Amino acid sequence: MDILNFDYDLPSDLIAQKPSVPKDESRLLSLIDSRYRNLTFSQLPSLINSGDVLVINDTKVIKARLIGLIGNKKITITLHQNQNKTDWLAFSKPAKKVKENDVIKFKNNLEAKILKKNLGGEVLLSFNFSGSLL
Repeated sequence: MDILNFDYDLPSDLIAQKPSVPKDESRLLSLIDSRYRNLTFSQLPSLINSGDVLVINDTKVIKARLIGLIGNKKITITLHQNQNKTDWLAFSKPAKKVKENDVIKFKNNLEAKILKKNLGGEVLLSFNFSGSLL
């Protein structure tokens, strides 16, 4: 499966920057019987029927997007899996502009070396800082 199939433009004004108050007023998109409806989470109980299964995702979003340069080429890095104190799996965009052993320079003297390039734009990065400094 090519992860680039899931790449799409999402306007930044549609991404929540802070939790809704009250929380049950957060937005909920419903697709039932091929009909889209914009609802709020307070309306969720009216959508659930006997025998339905509710799957809850309790993952937390981290501030994971970094913008850097390889030479004069702008690269967007989205961190997604911490490997150890300095290494992260991440997605690079545009993926075609990066190669193994490239060094990406970010603000504040932060740098990352591309240790490995995988399919779909995924890279293994090693940063020059670790832990809470990253």
